[in-house]
Amino acid sequence: MLNEVIVDLDKDLISPESFQSFTFPWQVALSATYQRENYLARLENDHPRKVDEIQQMKNQM
Repeated sequence: MLNEVIVDLDKDLISPESFQSFTFPWQVALSATYQRENYLARLENDHPRKVDEIQQMKNQM
C-alpha cells in the first residue's frame, strides 16, 4: 500500500499534504509499537521470573 502511495506522489496524483496525512498514522503506530517493545524488553531484564507473562503481553500486540 505504501509503495502505491509513493508512486502516486511521484506521479503528482496526490499532494504532499495528502501523503503526509497517509504516513502520519503509520508513524504514530510504529513509534507506539517500538516504545512498547522497549518497555517489555526492560521489564524482562528487570523481572526475569515474569518472562511468561511478558511474552503473553507481546503476543497481544
